[in-house]
Amino acid sequence: MKKTEIFFPFEPVSKGRPRFFRGHAYTPKTTQEYEKNISEYYQSQTDDFYETAIKVKLVFNMPIPKSTTKKNRQLIAAGMIKCTVKKDADNMAKALLDSLNGLAYDDDRLITKLTIIKQYATDNNVGTEMTISEDVE
Repeated sequence: MKKTEIFFPFEPVSKGRPRFFRGHAYTPKTTQEYEKNISEYYQSQTDDFYETAIKVKLVFNMPIPKSTTKKNRQLIAAGMIKCTVKKDADNMAKALLDSLNGLAYDDDRLITKLTIIKQYATDNNVGTEMTISEDVE
């Protein structure tokens, strides 16, 4: 069974809503740049490509806000405070998964199981851990 594990060292970005200008829709620039970075990084790390049903696990490691107190940082490290900062987990997943269409898989419709975890990056490893494997269960 094929399995790909990759860490994207970019702060996760939510998929921006399409904007309309003079009758044309366009994707916001921050989303475009993020998707470009993700696709280029994936290509530089692996050429794994999936053509059958797959399961994907995404772990979004979010930066701890600078205003967080020392006491709360300790509680975060102990797992007592969960990551509820802005950026919806589903919108971050959408941006990342869309950027890999045609590179990691033919289309994200092949994803039959999706696990999303949003947590604080307690050891400064801000970015996204991604695991893709064939869904043979």
